[in-house]
Amino acid sequence: MLSDNKISGSIPPSISKLTSLSQLQLDTNQISGLIPLELGELSKLAIFFAWKNQLEGSIPFSFSSLTSIQAVDLSHNHLTSSIPPGLFLLQNLTKLLLLSNDISGAILLEIGQCRSLVSLRLGCDRIEGCIPLQIGGLAGINFLDLSSNRITGTVPDEIGNGSHLQMLNISNNILSGEPPASLGSITSLLILDASFNQFSRPIPDSLGKLASMNKLIIEGNLLSGPIPSSLSRCLSLKLFDLSNNRLTSGIPNELCEIEGLDIALDLSRNISILGKLSVLDLSYNNLDDSLAELPGLDNLISLNVSNNTFTRCLPDTKLFHKLSASDLAGNEGFCTHDGDVCFVSSNANGVTSTTKESRRLHKLKLAIVLLIIVTVAMVLRMLGVI
Repeated sequence: MLSDNKISGSIPPSISKLTSLSQLQLDTNQISGLIPLELGELSKLAIFFAWKNQLEGSIPFSFSSLTSIQAVDLSHNHLTSSIPPGLFLLQNLTKLLLLSNDISGAILLEIGQCRSLVSLRLGCDRIEGCIPLQIGGLAGINFLDLSSNRITGTVPDEIGNGSHLQMLNISNNILSGEPPASLGSITSLLILDASFNQFSRPIPDSLGKLASMNKLIIEGNLLSGPIPSSLSRCLSLKLFDLSNNRLTSGIPNELCEIEGLDIALDLSRNISILGKLSVLDLSYNNLDDSLAELPGLDNLISLNVSNNTFTRCLPDTKLFHKLSASDLAGNEGFCTHDGDVCFVSSNANGVTSTTKESRRLHKLKLAIVLLIIVTVAMVLRMLGVI
């Protein structure tokens, strides 16, 4: 084990002479250059860790000869090209971590043959193409990370075959269509992050079967329709983010039954789901940013935003002007002037100005006009005109 040192240089090809070597841990160093082909001759090698180095080039095809290999972590390097197909034919491989490289190409069809795989992390690379149906062959997988790539198409229903899956991260890709209903069959799922894709259509009711799930993040998509009331059965949810979608209708009353929801419930930029709301109490939370979204709630007659961390000015609407001090108390970030809260409005050109500022400008204009009138009168009197 040579982890966490300041070793530089490259991995020597002569390492193949260590024929009994079972573990090679070189992570967190300054090793550069190519991974030697000769590494594939280490038939007893079970663990190869070289993450957080400066390795470059491709993963050698000779890795397909590492018949004893169980865990490979080459994350946070500068590796390029595609993943060798032979890697997914290694029957003892349980962990393959290639995070934060420049690996490209598609997810290979051979992936379905690596049935021993437990953890596959390919996040923050340049992988493209579709998720193959063969991914359903990973029956023992519990950690699948394909985030921040260029993956397109739909998520195949076969992904629901991963009955041991606990974490699925497919965020920041170009995936489309409907999130597959088969996800509801993965009862072991704890974290589902499908944010920042192009998923559309309604949220599948089947997600309500995920009773163990504690984080559901689907923000930044094109999801439409109502929030399924079935999600109230996800009693372990602590973080629930559906913001930046096109959801409609109301918030199901059943969501209030999720007692463990104590980290975040974010439904922002789905303002149409609140369109018929008449009373809204957001007090005693940790909500921040501005209240610019709320003027679109035309039916709202009562609003309490006290004891949060809201900032900036209040929207210049009739409702906000009527709010009492107690409805606004405990938000130290609100803009104030002479002890009063500032209001902000937008003109036809989208330019915003505060009510206080508008009043000051109006008074200034009146003063200038009055000054001009007095000056003209004095000049005319001096000339004997008046």
